[in-house]
Amino acid sequence: MSNDIPEALFKRMVLANQYRILSFLDVDQDDFWQRAADKVIQGWPVEDLPDVEIMQSYMRDALTRQDQHFVLDALQVFALLQDGTKKGYQHKRGNGFTQFPGFDANNEAKLLSYARHIVENEHRFEAVERSAENFDAHMPMVDMYQRMISAWERLGRQWSINETLFDALIDAQTHPS
Repeated sequence: MSNDIPEALFKRMVLANQYRILSFLDVDQDDFWQRAADKVIQGWPVEDLPDVEIMQSYMRDALTRQDQHFVLDALQVFALLQDGTKKGYQHKRGNGFTQFPGFDANNEAKLLSYARHIVENEHRFEAVERSAENFDAHMPMVDMYQRMISAWERLGRQWSINETLFDALIDAQTHPS
């Protein structure tokens, strides 16, 4: 005879306990969390539990390590551009921008969320000026950032800006049509 608790039952016991703890911590919502614990104990489907839909949507389009590196690289090229502006570099044709626009909330939401997390929660790239406080560029930006990152890589992924790199990053902002 074994004293092992079946895995599915154990998971439900832990989740019910978590919801009970939340009912003590979140006193304004204690009834909500108690009902959630009751649903778990009574064997309700997972889809009926709090925040499951949100977690499932994140899992369907999960952020990859490649996505994370892409966001960090995009922030880095804008940090370099802003360093160039502080050094007095100006683009020869006068176009281009150095403030980080963010990502499109409609089409690049997971990248937007990660950029916001990096800046607001991990306090990295806080000095990078943004053109949108909420990180929403209101237009797709991935292609442009990819061109900028490619230009940076072609020049050796330098960690300090020079005029050649500054011009290359600004030039990469223009669509190659």
